[in-house]
Amino acid sequence: MLVDRKRMIEHLTKIYTSNQIKEAVLTEAFSCNALNADGQLLIVAPSLKGIEPLPEPVGLVDVDLFISALKSLSSSDEVAVDFEDERILVDSRHGGRIRLLTAATNLIQSAVKQETVDKVLETVPDKAPEVPLSQDVIKGVLDACSLVKPEIITLKVGKKASEFVVGQTTGHYVEHDLPAKTAKGEQPYELIFAAKLVIDVFRQLTDYTSTKITLTGPDSIVVVSEGAYRYVISPQEPA
Repeated sequence: MLVDRKRMIEHLTKIYTSNQIKEAVLTEAFSCNALNADGQLLIVAPSLKGIEPLPEPVGLVDVDLFISALKSLSSSDEVAVDFEDERILVDSRHGGRIRLLTAATNLIQSAVKQETVDKVLETVPDKAPEVPLSQDVIKGVLDACSLVKPEIITLKVGKKASEFVVGQTTGHYVEHDLPAKTAKGEQPYELIFAAKLVIDVFRQLTDYTSTKITLTGPDSIVVVSEGAYRYVISPQEPA
């Protein structure tokens, strides 16, 4: 099948999420549900539009290598991607071919069944606040992380205002406002996340017209979205 090389690189990069997802199962038209190694990040990536469905799910043993293979064929805007003899065949259509090993889908530990994803997303209340994530917020948090090199990021959700706190208040830290507030009848709360998770997810967000964060309440997940891509992040247990 012919695929747009740059679009496929972008899609796989969002799945890879800066090494959070090293292996993955691709289904339908390259859609993917994957859980990172510590179980704190669930990635739900949609099918690509305009691409024919895969004949069967494919176990991708090295997402980064697939991305690198596509990047290496820089002379081609479109490449042919096929699956044969337990390999991915990437054909530049200019004489170059790359063959990468695949694996049985049951050997891919990051794979998550669709029914499991559905159950997770069903826990999001119908009236859960959906808050736009502007470029200012995303860039502000990432710049703060570069400055103070935090281990944790705290999301403080209040009745009138909310904020990200990058770092710990016992040391250097940065606050960045988020235009969010608790749901009706809900008390203020805090969620603590591993900083690397937030950094890796925020770095994938580039279409600021569709980026948002859905708040599901105290001691619960948040869902960071860009269009049909969803990153479900679990908070750390309170110390």
